[in-house]
Order: sequence, then structure tokens, then C-alpha cells
Amino acid sequence: MRGILGAIVLLMVATVTTEARAQGTVTISGYVKDASSGEALIAANVYLKEAKRGAVANAYGYYVLNVEPGTHTVVMNYLGFDEFSTVIELKEDLKLNIDAKPKAIAMKEFEAVGERSKSNTEDTQMGTVDLDVQRLNTLPALLGEVDILRRSNSCPV
Repeated sequence: MRGILGAIVLLMVATVTTEARAQGTVTISGYVKDASSGEALIAANVYLKEAKRGAVANAYGYYVLNVEPGTHTVVMNYLGFDEFSTVIELKEDLKLNIDAKPKAIAMKEFEAVGERSKSNTEDTQMGTVDLDVQRLNTLPALLGEVDILRRSNSCPV
């Protein structure tokens, strides 16, 4: 009798704990894509203002957020696209796909001007290295020979 009563109490506690955990958080997930091309927006920022929680879309444009049920404002930001914002009531898991609209960024005209050094392409001395004799005498011996020219002459061809 005591074993049956213990099993019933354990079953009730497990059921209540599971229900409490299930009511604790809900999941909002989906894909962020370019509305004009359907291309995934990699690293798009999706966040919930009230919960102060966010996620970054992966290589497929997929994001996942776990939050408490309630009213939340979902905001999506991505450079070159209009900010997406919507208010949702979360009671259960929700899949929210976001189609972002491209935004033109107006900039003032600018001109990049520069000069390129032509000495390495128009000079006849390209590919040469200047070494003074005193510096050659301080070089370490190459395979036992201090004189580089003498060593190069004795190498088999």
C-alpha cells in the first residue's frame, strides 16, 4: 500500500513539474530572407525588445529564441534592409519567417584619387640588390666557404 501511494505521489510531482516547465518558456523561430531574391540573410539580428534577448541568424538565415509567454515586439535589423518590427502575443511556440525589404542607402559622391609609384616597373634596375663588400665579409660561411662567388663556382651545374 505504501509503495503504491509513493508511486502515485511521484507520478503527480513529475506531471506538475513537466507542466510548469512547459509553461515557463516558448520558442519563436524562423527564417530571415531577402524579400526580392529569397536569399537567406546570414547574421541578421533578431531580438525581442521587452525580453532584451536576441539571436543571430545562421548560414541558412535561421534563428531561434526561447522566451517567457506574453506580448513581445520582434525586431529584425540587417545592413542595407529596412528594419522589421511587429508585436506578437506568444502563448505557444511560434514560427515567424521574416521577408526583409532592401533599403537604398543615400550617400554623397566621393572620389578616390591616388598616385602609384612606377619605379618598380619602369626602372631598369628592378630585381637587383646592392651589397657592399664589408657586409659580404661579415656573412657567415656557406658550407664552410666564406667567399660566396668561389662557392658558387665550385657547385656542380
